[in-house]
Amino acid sequence: MDLASLPKLVCNLRNLQVLVLSGNTKITTLPSSMGNLKQMRFLDLSDTGIILFPESIGGLSNLQTLNLDNCVNLKMLPKDLSSMRSLKNLLIDRDGAKLTGMPLGIGQLTCLKSLSTFVVSPFSDSAGIQELEMLNHLQGELTIKGLQHVRDPRDAQQANLGSKDSLSSVRLLWIGVDKNSSKEVLERLRPHANVQELFIEGYPGVVLPCWVGSSAALPKLTSLELQFMPNVEGWSFGSLILLLTTPK
Repeated sequence: MDLASLPKLVCNLRNLQVLVLSGNTKITTLPSSMGNLKQMRFLDLSDTGIILFPESIGGLSNLQTLNLDNCVNLKMLPKDLSSMRSLKNLLIDRDGAKLTGMPLGIGQLTCLKSLSTFVVSPFSDSAGIQELEMLNHLQGELTIKGLQHVRDPRDAQQANLGSKDSLSSVRLLWIGVDKNSSKEVLERLRPHANVQELFIEGYPGVVLPCWVGSSAALPKLTSLELQFMPNVEGWSFGSLILLLTTPK
């Protein structure tokens, strides 16, 4: 039977380093005393009903892995996430669940190697895309969702995707029809030449940047997927999905 909540007495285990609560779908929050677990290295909340975090969780300064995969009710990451300076792996559902943004200061987590999803918010109390600038150790897959909220192409440039040479897969998602400066934004989100998979969805512009189809810009690209971009010249409703796979 699922736990309805984490027993508070667990937070008395001051030397606890690993806590796995995966699959407990009735857990929606954590005790305020979670901040007592200063030695915590690994916290797995995947497939739980977690919605919000207590402020004290920012005190887990030794935490290296926070697994929030498939937490479909999650609305906000810990406000004091930037205090977790040892964090290396922040695993979030690819689609961002119900997240409306990322906490301010996430760009200070320069030890991060895994950040599966970054959600761009229109609100000033959330991190802008430019906070990706210093996260140059990111590996594997990175999804950036909510690109319609990037109003200034210079912010996209500052995200510095081109310097993240350990990313193998990049997913860029627009939601909505606001064209803003979408071509200029996408132009500046050119990933590093090491990227092997590129996925772009909902792009509202009329023309794709040249780098999208350039083997010089993306020499290692083996998979390109373009979805739902009806404004692009030459696009038709008969080809809403274009998947090109080249031999390795």
